[in-house]
Amino acid sequence: MSLILCPGARNYFWTASIIIAGCLAILTSCRWATIADLGKEDHITFTKTTAMAAMKKDFPRDRFHEGKKLHGKGLTVEECRQIALTNNLNFQTAKLDELIKASLSHGEWARMLPHAIVSAKFDEGDNIVYSDLMGDSYWANYYERSAWHFFLEGRWSPTDAALAYYSAKNADNRIVQSHYETVRVSQKIVESVEVSFFRLLSLQACLPEANRLVSIREQITKDMGDLLRDKLAAMVDYHKAKHAQNKARSILSQLTADAERQRNMLLSTMGFLQDSAAGGSRFDIQGELREPHVIQIPVDVELEALRNRPEAYRAGVKHFESVNDYKRSVVKNFPRVTLFWRYLDDRYNHPYDKNRQQAGILLYFDVVDWLTNFADSCAASRDTVKTEKEVSAIALAIGSQARMAVLKYLWLLEQVKIKGDSLADSYSLLEVAKRRASNDDLDKLAESEARAEMILEKIEWQRAVGESNAGFAELRSAMGTNLKPF
Repeated sequence: MSLILCPGARNYFWTASIIIAGCLAILTSCRWATIADLGKEDHITFTKTTAMAAMKKDFPRDRFHEGKKLHGKGLTVEECRQIALTNNLNFQTAKLDELIKASLSHGEWARMLPHAIVSAKFDEGDNIVYSDLMGDSYWANYYERSAWHFFLEGRWSPTDAALAYYSAKNADNRIVQSHYETVRVSQKIVESVEVSFFRLLSLQACLPEANRLVSIREQITKDMGDLLRDKLAAMVDYHKAKHAQNKARSILSQLTADAERQRNMLLSTMGFLQDSAAGGSRFDIQGELREPHVIQIPVDVELEALRNRPEAYRAGVKHFESVNDYKRSVVKNFPRVTLFWRYLDDRYNHPYDKNRQQAGILLYFDVVDWLTNFADSCAASRDTVKTEKEVSAIALAIGSQARMAVLKYLWLLEQVKIKGDSLADSYSLLEVAKRRASNDDLDKLAESEARAEMILEKIEWQRAVGESNAGFAELRSAMGTNLKPF
């Protein structure tokens, strides 16, 4: 028996054939790159474009000048700290990650709800009426048996709900981990701001003294050269003066470079870029350079750091996440139970029973899946032991960092005391040189030499004070006390 299609059916057939053939031709003619090269140029272009846009949008070169105009003078450490916590991109990224984890958590909890499925289908069925001619047929009553088919199903699996429960708890744990990460990022930002601020503050105080030192050393070298020409000084004394002059210039150059480096580090942490040529102005800070207060170091430094640092709490949450993963792997070993109810409205296939309903319980168990899940349970059990040991390892690392920060801070305080004593001695030597000074050129050189040594000791003391304040900032960060409790 042969079947003759109606003209409309032929059009549908040939249209579908042309579409399928065109898709195959497009897919087979494309040049597919390997995974390593796929989109390589695209992602490079995207990265460059995004990075340049960020430099213009997030780091405008005149942004810090506007801040300086608002304040009228240099910023204080409190103002720098507040600006950094507002503009720093790492902090903003951490906060966004926290919001992302919160959104994902809502989706995980929704997986515990029953599933509802609704589907509809429209069929265009036809009655075939045969003619009197052998092998001939035609289509008639084209829309006579066309119908809609509706299907509604509701199902809920206690097994899937248990799996979703532990996944949702882990999603909540990841929110807490992200929060602790945000807190630690904030602590590190505050540490970076305070360290750069106090170092820059001491360098700003050192630079005028360094310029004075260079001027005095140049004058000593000039006077020593005059005495050498008059044969009133030895060649070795002249070379010593020249060497001291070069050392003073080297100190000035180093202080200038260190100040620029600390200034850029501070601005970068605050979310700015510096353009030293913009308007002929530079970013400066203000504050009193003084020795840090000698604080009472806790007896149990390690325990104090553990109470304030978020890393240990984050590791503890990660351990509970591994415990939930283990429980979830155990649930997978049980048969999957699904409760379902179905409703079918099918006028086309069931003309005598249009509305049909089903309800029941579905049990599913796969031996191969059970073997895989059993192996996963063993691995998850070992992972709980590993994360527990990671908590101990992180606790030891935090305690060690806190103890090392305390030792470094105490050493820096001792350096301040030593430099202060040396500065006091140089002041005494300068006073003696002043009292002994006369109109003799050698006495004047001795006074200038004593003044230069005093300035050099003052520079060393100022740098030691700045480093001690920076060490105190590092100690507060290591103890986790540079921000309010979380």
